This record gives sequence, structure tokens and C-alpha cells, in this order.
Amino acid sequence: MKTKYSEYKFGDLTFKCYYKAVGYGYEVGVTCFNKPVFVGNFVHAEEARVWWKKMSYEIKNFTKSYDYFYSASPTWYTKFFANKLYATYYAWLDQCFTKYTKSYKKAFSRHQQTYKKFEKSYSYKTAA
Repeated sequence: MKTKYSEYKFGDLTFKCYYKAVGYGYEVGVTCFNKPVFVGNFVHAEEARVWWKKMSYEIKNFTKSYDYFYSASPTWYTKFFANKLYATYYAWLDQCFTKYTKSYKKAFSRHQQTYKKFEKSYSYKTAA
């Protein structure tokens, strides 16, 4: 997989975004002044792609919603931006985990019912 890059300007700041394969997973991140502002790690490519799109939307929304004041410190803006991005990221992960929790609970329940059928039909006398 090739690494994807994109850049977003915000006043004096340039947020550089990347999406790349790392080890057996994927990493989506943002840097500013060559320092990491945000890093998200994913096991599945589909989740990384979905977050990449959502992150791009959030960055565009942030740069349109907030003005850049030159009297404010660039470091303060990067922290402000990072907090916004992490808040969105963890809210999105909560949605994903809720979906996974429901599907795995349902699957476990089905397997547990099957187990109970096996348990009822199993004769302890024939196993010995």
C-alpha cells in the first residue's frame, strides 16, 4: 500500500496528514512543524479508510469554523486542534465498539445456546 498524504492550511500552520501501512496494521496521523499532533492506529484497513475520510472532513470543518488569530501561539492552536481531533476520534471509536459489542454478544449467545443443546444430549455415562 502506498502512503497517502494531504495538507491543510490554517493561518501560519500547515497540518500534514498521512495514512500508511505499519507492521500488520495501519496508521493515520497529523503532523505540524514535523511534530505529531494526532496518531490513530488500526488493525483493519477498512476502519483506517473510514477514519481517514472522517478526519479529512473534521479538519476542513475545523479550519472553516475557527478563525486564526495571529496574536495566539501556534502551539496553542495545535493543541486546540489536537484536542478537537481526539475528541472526535474517541467518539467515533465508541460508536465502532458499540457495534462490535452488540455483534459479538449476539454471536456468543447463539453459540451458548448450541452449547446447551450439546450439553443436554451429552451422556456422561458413555464418555467414561
